[in-house]
Amino acid sequence: MLTDFELSDMNPVFPNDATAVLTYRVKQKVSQRGNGKGVAQEMNDTSTWIRQGDDWRCVMHTETPAAGAPKMN
Repeated sequence: MLTDFELSDMNPVFPNDATAVLTYRVKQKVSQRGNGKGVAQEMNDTSTWIRQGDDWRCVMHTETPAAGAPKMN
């Protein structure tokens, strides 16, 4: 379960008026449900969004541990 996060280094690219591809870094804290202990992680994320009318919808998301960042067991 995600308990805390901070986004940085946001880089949006708009291939057309109805598509946005975002890359960004995330510092996050995750824990198992019912377990108060959390693990801090640094991740590199990419999200692809499409516009549908007046709304934006995330249609694809990837997350990769940042180089040298601790991995969750």
